[in-house]
Amino acid sequence: MPNILIYNDEGTGARSLHQLVKSLKQHTTPHPLKLIDRHYFTQPHWEENTLCLIIPGGRDIPYHEALKGHANDRIKQYVQSGGNYLGFCAGAYYGCATILFEKNSPLEIRANRELAFYPGSAIGPAYGNGYHYQDERAARIAPLKCNAKTTASYYNGGCYFSDTQSHQSINVIATYADIPDCPAAIIECSVGNGKALLCGVHPEYSAKTIKVSQDPFLQKLLPELGAIEKERKDLFTHLLDRLSI
Repeated sequence: MPNILIYNDEGTGARSLHQLVKSLKQHTTPHPLKLIDRHYFTQPHWEENTLCLIIPGGRDIPYHEALKGHANDRIKQYVQSGGNYLGFCAGAYYGCATILFEKNSPLEIRANRELAFYPGSAIGPAYGNGYHYQDERAARIAPLKCNAKTTASYYNGGCYFSDTQSHQSINVIATYADIPDCPAAIIECSVGNGKALLCGVHPEYSAKTIKVSQDPFLQKLLPELGAIEKERKDLFTHLLDRLSI
């Protein structure tokens, strides 16, 4: 049975990784979960036994530094040949052709990226500048629209995807319901024979698996996160179903 690969290397956020693995196990997928690092992509024929590659939240720049060149070429070829890519937050930024993060702030990132599953731009934070790498003070519950229904998800520093209407290969899965013009929060990109799901929010985050946090900002948000448990779980399941996970 093919593996679900989860990238775990420099830049991967510890909490994002933990929440992703917990939520995947709760989903009871029959496919083995395999944590990998940058060196995995140098192995021959890894593509043949892979159902999906997941890049969790964290920091995009270390992803780029570790994977630029040969590894990204292999990942692109894998998806184009019928594979699946799922990126959450930093993993979503990383799957876009261009990134604009924290414009005009000391944290600004303005860069091109090689995977370019989405040929447009990831712009963030979607709710405006003020992201902090050290804590969750910029986190919130983001109301979303998905298939004309209202849902919600944990959010912290993620992007929106600009000008999605200009790209025919893009299917908007969810939009930010409380941001003017309701920009795209989750998109599905057709990439050759495969697909890439890019998610600016964190539907893998569950109050049931966080339970207690030493971060006071996250602790304060847990009741709200618990209140949307069904919505966020349904959304997470919907994304996995689209990838046959």
